[in-house]
Amino acid sequence: TCLLEREGPFFALLFEADAAHAKRLEERYALWSKVKVVTDFLEPHEFPAKASEAAKEFLQGRWPPPRNFPSLLKIDVDNGDCDYLDYWLTAGYRPLVIHIEIIHSYVAADLAFNVPFSKDWSLWNFDMDISAWPSVGCSLGAVILRLRRDYSLLSWSNLKPVDAEFILTSWAQEKGIEAIEVDLVPSFWRQSVSYRELWAAEHYESLDLDPREMLNESLAVAEKRRMVVESHA
Repeated sequence: TCLLEREGPFFALLFEADAAHAKRLEERYALWSKVKVVTDFLEPHEFPAKASEAAKEFLQGRWPPPRNFPSLLKIDVDNGDCDYLDYWLTAGYRPLVIHIEIIHSYVAADLAFNVPFSKDWSLWNFDMDISAWPSVGCSLGAVILRLRRDYSLLSWSNLKPVDAEFILTSWAQEKGIEAIEVDLVPSFWRQSVSYRELWAAEHYESLDLDPREMLNESLAVAEKRRMVVESHA
């Protein structure tokens, strides 16, 4: 939401299922005509159609929305993040930048782990703490699997849970923006990220797995996958 503090040639849609949080957002951006807050709980399959419909007033006759709608897509729902991404991409949209939370950042990038969306998971009804992390979200490998070769890794945050940004590869090349190709991401994760993520297992108090095992070169990928799946069973 930092971008919204600056006036610019863009509009923004904010989806917030919690009415109290949505009201605070509406109050904060009350003077910004190009910011619209949508208070609704959308399941992944509803997301593309409802979002494009909500943006109709901003698109000024450009209908249906362009392929790169929106320019920046941010997903942080703590419930089936990769499922929302799946449906958005399946609808044919290719945002210029995709910003998504990677809760399972300790999982090696060549492993795809995803906790599916659950209609009964009402996360806003209790305080989110570290003990709930293993029950939601997806891994870096799961995001890569969905983005495939259309996108490259643009940034990786220093905070936990981790936020990662992916940029449309063709657009990055056109604009001369440096990014990490998908095929190189597993190597990047091991060399530049993994030790920072895994240096202390205490980062993941409720995880029934020592995340440092993800760096154990004596273990095959299949064995690491089994360990991750069993730790979340």
